[in-house]
Amino acid sequence: MPAADFEAQPLNAIDDVAVLRLAAQADRVLISHDLKTTPRKFAEYRRTGHSPGVLLTPQLWPLGETIEHLVPVWELTEASEWQDRIRYLPMFADFVNSGSAIL
Repeated sequence: MPAADFEAQPLNAIDDVAVLRLAAQADRVLISHDLKTTPRKFAEYRRTGHSPGVLLTPQLWPLGETIEHLVPVWELTEASEWQDRIRYLPMFADFVNSGSAIL
């Protein structure tokens, strides 16, 4: 099983494209609950930059639930599979069923 570590940074005042750039510079998959702007900014960033990937989770999930959904991703995939991709966890249908808006 590959090693995993997590790094949390207060990024509230930083533009989404800058956050994506920071994640790329650190070669880290970005995990975000900003479902409203991150997908659009990811597309913008990808026009000129490379991304290790982005995983989106519902903001209302407790940390433990988020981790439960990340563990299979970590155990069953390779980092290279996420390069330049953005995906919703656990899956798009679950976001729609929860009543959360995805724009």
